[in-house]
Amino acid sequence: MKKDLSKLLALTLTLSSSLSFEDAAGAANSRSRASGKVDETGCRSCVSQAASLFASNQLDRAVASLREWSPKCAKNAQLHLLLSTILIRQGPKFAAEAQKEAALACAAQADNQAAHLQYAMSLFAAENYAQAAAEFENVTNLNPASYEAWSALADLYKRLRRDDDAVKAENKAANLEPGTQAVKLSVLQNLKRSGKIQAARKELKKLLDSNELSPEFEQSLANEALQLGAYDEAIAAGRQVMKAYPNSSGPQNCLFLAEFLKQDYK
Repeated sequence: MKKDLSKLLALTLTLSSSLSFEDAAGAANSRSRASGKVDETGCRSCVSQAASLFASNQLDRAVASLREWSPKCAKNAQLHLLLSTILIRQGPKFAAEAQKEAALACAAQADNQAAHLQYAMSLFAAENYAQAAAEFENVTNLNPASYEAWSALADLYKRLRRDDDAVKAENKAANLEPGTQAVKLSVLQNLKRSGKIQAARKELKKLLDSNELSPEFEQSLANEALQLGAYDEAIAAGRQVMKAYPNSSGPQNCLFLAEFLKQDYK
């Protein structure tokens, strides 16, 4: 289990670092203003400074600053997520506080995949399996193509004796396993890397026309279509995924962006 949790932590750190802490903080404050609940103006700069301290391995200083601002920045998901991430890095002694901050990040921004993944991971580590399963389910609702979440759910469902659900989750994880996906997407991605966009679009269409297309893998193809500028294909794939996951923000966002870029506002 420790090995699996280490992999999940690494993924969460990647998701967190791939975002601009400063931009995310600004977006969080914008949402707060829109809802009539405004965080203090120093939240954004605190996140930016703490991220710099984190990057330079000054963890104690970063934690001290984030702890001071955490109560003042209830709506800043990135602040809570960053604090949770650093606390996890500092060891089991801070596990309870890290879990609390991850929960605050989820409360601040309900559609933040990294926050839900981190909260789920912390619950898993605390052996709170039922709640961890619920949080990993939130991750799959946000992103049906999350191999890490489906893999964790397969394990958790077994522990909870939800055998049928465990089999389904295992099958989804197997279909999304990075090696499997890499094989399926290898031709498409090689064509894309070599700049053969039209050929890549033909390969994309061939994959989309497959009779054995799971909605989870179709979400990955929708994302690929978006990157290729194949907006009609992205829209069609996004709509198919929405049939299986009507409340998922992942395909919703992909569909919205494809329609926007195509200037299709129907």
